[in-house]
Amino acid sequence: MIFDTHAHYNLTCFDQNREVLFQKMKEAGVEKVLCPSISFEENQRMLDTLAPYGQVLFAVGIHPTRTPLFDWSDGYMDGELRRLAARPRVAAIGELGLDYHRGLENHPDLIARERCWFQRQLNIASDLELPLVLHIRSSPEHPHRAYRDALEILRAQPRAFSGVLHCYNSDYETACRFLEGGDYRFGIGGCLTYEGMDHLRQAVAKLPLERILLETDAPFLPPLGCPKKRNTSLNLPAVIQLIAELKHCSPETVEQTTFETAEQLFCRHLTERS
Repeated sequence: MIFDTHAHYNLTCFDQNREVLFQKMKEAGVEKVLCPSISFEENQRMLDTLAPYGQVLFAVGIHPTRTPLFDWSDGYMDGELRRLAARPRVAAIGELGLDYHRGLENHPDLIARERCWFQRQLNIASDLELPLVLHIRSSPEHPHRAYRDALEILRAQPRAFSGVLHCYNSDYETACRFLEGGDYRFGIGGCLTYEGMDHLRQAVAKLPLERILLETDAPFLPPLGCPKKRNTSLNLPAVIQLIAELKHCSPETVEQTTFETAEQLFCRHLTERS
């Protein structure tokens, strides 16, 4: 059984064969998929588009790179996100966080906007007791700054959160700092197979398997050696195999452990709210 904890199957590139793809995924053992939103408007479209697919769970939120596009001052968006977060099969808030990849170090106004929206979505997650799907991305010039700033914000909250650091791309030491401040897992996908990712492979080798989740970020970031046109959950066996090699265990153990970890993180909240 495979649980893909991050995929964007609501995007238009899947419109022509979405139903066929989901059938192939089910036949390949992909039992559950968590699909997060990116923009504010996309939340409702995502819920509507993927409602027929029972193996899909949802995360509602606003991606940090979209935060300059909206004004939260009237409270409308806060109320709408809270309403959507109460919908059936919504298992998390996200993806939310900080994205400095565009060189935001020289744009303090945009950093302030990202931090503001990060905090507002943390408030929703706290009130509804939902886990987080965190998007944290640093710039090449300052590879640890976004992680440092996000951890500072999370540690300042009145309660500790649980969640996943989507597309984790830092080192073992940074992962340990997050584990000291909350109940976090680390989303691992195609990036693990890329050149220049020795620091990530070392982190995966050292982290407990129970702290690792599988993800694709479909249609983005296909594993090395897989078709580059469009990533899907069908490519996860390549990631599973590499994790198994790094952890000196069987691919079946990776599948089972990551599936159980994802269910414990996301599905228990659905049970508690039902």
